[in-house]
Amino acid sequence: MIFGFLAGLLLAYVGYLLEDGVLRGIGLLLAVVLAIPVVIRVSRRRGDFVQSLRQIKPMGWAIALAVLGVAAVPALAKESRPCGRIDLALNWSACLFRVNQRLYQGDLVFSPDGSQIAMVDAGRVVVREAATGRRVLTLSDRPQQLISVAFAPDGKTLAVGTQEGQLQRWSMQGDRLQAWTVHENHGVRQVAFTPGGDRLVALASAQDVTLWSLEGDAVGRLPHESPIDQIVVGAHQGQEVVVTSSASVIRLWELRQDAAPITLDGLDGIAAIALHPQGEGLAIADQNGAIGLWDLTPGTRQTQITKLQARIYDLAFADQEQTLGIATSTGEVQIWDLERQTQVETVDHRGAAEAVALSPAGDRVAVAIAPQVQEAVTQRPQGVRVEGQTVRSAQVTVWQRSRP
Repeated sequence: MIFGFLAGLLLAYVGYLLEDGVLRGIGLLLAVVLAIPVVIRVSRRRGDFVQSLRQIKPMGWAIALAVLGVAAVPALAKESRPCGRIDLALNWSACLFRVNQRLYQGDLVFSPDGSQIAMVDAGRVVVREAATGRRVLTLSDRPQQLISVAFAPDGKTLAVGTQEGQLQRWSMQGDRLQAWTVHENHGVRQVAFTPGGDRLVALASAQDVTLWSLEGDAVGRLPHESPIDQIVVGAHQGQEVVVTSSASVIRLWELRQDAAPITLDGLDGIAAIALHPQGEGLAIADQNGAIGLWDLTPGTRQTQITKLQARIYDLAFADQEQTLGIATSTGEVQIWDLERQTQVETVDHRGAAEAVALSPAGDRVAVAIAPQVQEAVTQRPQGVRVEGQTVRSAQVTVWQRSRP
């Protein structure tokens, strides 16, 4: 009986290490069931067990409850938690923290210096310390539902898009600086600053990308014939650019007067894109798991990076090095060194890796893991930006890379 009780506790502990709720529950249930005969046997040998409990003075109960409260309250109050445990055996040097979020799109955004990370949490924007997970800022504007976020290049302000079609600017002290309507009938599903920080790019309607001054004046529009799944903003050949992606067509727009877009078409189902921070190319993942780096000037593929058996959900570059992160439907996240054309790190998660983000220096990796992914989604789960996005639970994990 005692051995069965200990086996139940061991099984529960293994479930804790593996983050398997079913295994942990079975172990705890087994331990509780087998503990009852043990308690009865002890009570028979030592007299009336209940009577013994009644003899404990109120002060003793008060002290015991106080000790339990002191031990339990910090654990319950702490939103984020370190996540070493079994993760330390993986090919990563440290798991910095984990936190459960209610995400609209799975978007994760590092600050320009890499010290903070912003994410959308059930209609709010939460900013956390990247090293500890400590919450440093929460933005909320009820009844507006905040669904997208971006850091300004100087890190002093945030741009936020709402489900009700507003574009907002906030200070890092939590003050709303400006707010204006981008679209009356569509939510602002993606928002980004231009590299110079003087304009904002917003994706609201399915076939329309708009440019705005920081004061809320419309300064441009980038039409698209097919529904847009994703936009990325950066630089190419010294010019600020916006890349728009639909199911089979990619366009690169230079943000200057009278510049015709560069079009890449005939692609075999685009799953995710990421623009190289120095404008050296565009990483494109297709629906068959192939990832290639394309030269945007002639519009031809320079090299194939890899081909995976899993569906690709997200791609992300580090700003200051030749590093690409790949998130997959199986929960595997790969880190590639493009200069050496080699995979340098990988880690598996339970669930689907919906989003990945690399800090500018490439030393930290953030991953959003969802327990289940809707099979009807054919693009990135957070990238099929139809109206009325569903809120899904996700676990956000931030890692310190072992080889930055």
